[in-house]
Amino acid sequence: MQLANPIISIDSLKSSSSKDFIKFCNHHEVKPSIKKIHDKLKSDGIYIWKSGDIEQVYGFGKKQSEWDNLLDCLSDDEKEVSAIIKNYDEMEDFILWI
Repeated sequence: MQLANPIISIDSLKSSSSKDFIKFCNHHEVKPSIKKIHDKLKSDGIYIWKSGDIEQVYGFGKKQSEWDNLLDCLSDDEKEVSAIIKNYDEMEDFILWI
């Protein structure tokens, strides 16, 4: 897996870019381990996104204009939330966990 900053330790993981972390979380060989970490931390009262970050779950970027677009979509009663949220299952899991 080609990352801008290779992850070789916990410290390098902490300083990884969000793009690298997303790539890392979604790599087929890493996904089972991310799920185990997610499940363990979740049972300890800590929720991490299995897909890397909340923007990956929503399917919108970090720019304010994209968040405004998301809010507009969610405010439209004619649209199904599951059709708006890119990874609805993960979002639902988070909401049920809260």
